[in-house]
Amino acid sequence: MLIDVATGLKRRELEWLLDELHATLKNLKHGLEDCYALLAPIDPGSTLVVSTPRNEAVKGHITRVGTRIVKGTLSLRLRTIPPQTLSLDPDHPIHLAPLTHLHGLLTDALDVLTQTLAHLPEPAPPRTSDSQSTRTDDDGYNYYDYPTARSPNPGAAAFLLGGGGNGGSGAKKGPAQVYVREKIRVESADPSLLSLSAKLGALSNTLGIARRNLAAVMGEEMEE
Repeated sequence: MLIDVATGLKRRELEWLLDELHATLKNLKHGLEDCYALLAPIDPGSTLVVSTPRNEAVKGHITRVGTRIVKGTLSLRLRTIPPQTLSLDPDHPIHLAPLTHLHGLLTDALDVLTQTLAHLPEPAPPRTSDSQSTRTDDDGYNYYDYPTARSPNPGAAAFLLGGGGNGGSGAKKGPAQVYVREKIRVESADPSLLSLSAKLGALSNTLGIARRNLAAVMGEEMEE
């Protein structure tokens, strides 16, 4: 990409944006580290109250540690089955596939940012008029491209309590015919995941602004 530097305006704009990009990448890395910590498997985890609105058809609690549900007890009072209580076997936690996938994306993003910042030169100090006169038009710049990841909705996850011991990670045996006798919708807000969603949204906006500014100076069209 050739940039018109006849007046030096584009050059100065690009230099300023590259210096800003260095600070943006540092802030992005710190923000992703905070997000990573919210998914860390640290005891005692997050204990969430589970209930159905306007009635007590389902009532109980579950405990999430990292990307797994490790404990849980639910009392069921449904119309189609006798009252019963379900408890999760601690030896067979439920692995939440969306959170596991997000954890892997955060790990990869932090690795890329760490390597990028290690090779990205520190921002140059402000130049004086003397130093500007010694610069030529042959100066080069290094550009680094790194992937970004978005989670459709990191603050929400679907939980399925089953009788299998594979934690939802085993191979499927194929389709099975089932009869739905009663539907119950249960929602439980996880403060840590809500915070994670807000942080990722803010980081996405920050990165988007940096990319649009850089694309504008380079005269490129950026797809949304």
